[in-house]
Amino acid sequence: MLGFDIGSGYLKIALCEDGIPSSAVCVKMPDHLVKDGRIISYGAMADFISEQIKANEIHTKTCAAALPADGCYIRRSTMPKMTAKQLAVNIPYEFHEFITEDIGSYFYDYAVLGSDGKSLDLLLAAAKKKMLDAYRQMFRRAHLKLRAIVPEELCYGRLLRNHEVRQGMTPGEKDYVILDLGHAFLEVHFYRRGIYEVTRSLEPGCNQLITAISNATGQDEHTVMMRKEHSTGESGTDDLQDLETIYGNMAMQVMRVLNFYSFNNPDNNLDRVYYCGGGSCFQGLMDELRSNIEMPLVDLAELMEGSALAREERTRIGAAAGAVLLP
Repeated sequence: MLGFDIGSGYLKIALCEDGIPSSAVCVKMPDHLVKDGRIISYGAMADFISEQIKANEIHTKTCAAALPADGCYIRRSTMPKMTAKQLAVNIPYEFHEFITEDIGSYFYDYAVLGSDGKSLDLLLAAAKKKMLDAYRQMFRRAHLKLRAIVPEELCYGRLLRNHEVRQGMTPGEKDYVILDLGHAFLEVHFYRRGIYEVTRSLEPGCNQLITAISNATGQDEHTVMMRKEHSTGESGTDDLQDLETIYGNMAMQVMRVLNFYSFNNPDNNLDRVYYCGGGSCFQGLMDELRSNIEMPLVDLAELMEGSALAREERTRIGAAAGAVLLP
């Protein structure tokens, strides 16, 4: 099955066999096709996806897609024990703090995480029907069969769960945090005892670094984005105080989010930060993160044991790979 992650900067495609990524495509997104994580033209995106499928000689037609973190709402909730029909009626009202439009314009889904006989521990999701329909039509136009649309946060959760299974770990004992160094946003995803809990989004993302390097070196932003690694000592950037300031500010924001979470959850057992995304190629940013964060930073690629893909590819396709895994 193919997994898709449509980001602001790149389109990521992962071909997975038995849940393990066997090949990957990571290509820069054309200008003005995606803005702040939202697709501007679904028709143009469908054509772009189709072009990449043909260019990379991909013959698999069945796929799943990661839904951007700002494309839906996800929350944990405890509700009185009730039937599925009663849940269908009551779940929309659990999102009254977030949804200001007609609640009927959203599609709702849920998973029962546990029950004490009187109440239900639930993971709830809500996404705009128009967006889901647009995704279905987009992949249909690209001549692909869309089997699942999975919130980005849960794609990473599936990677964590499969990692635990392969390592023979006992589910429900470990806390995790994943730092996605994205183009438009930095996103910090927390998983309480292996189950998604909350996301903190920080902006701007790594696009500010691309702009700063482009201005300093005279390279166009496309050239900067296509480079796999950026060193703080590269010509034209080693004496840029504004670039170093950006690195420091981004690292400080992430550190504050981690500290705030630990303060409010003193019983957590977090012992590392998994990172992913295109921002990991900025050496200066990674150095600042390691200097400011007490826990070790571990490449998300480590969660994809058994894959022969290069580490850089696995780092970027985490959400795409997680979308095809069974829940």
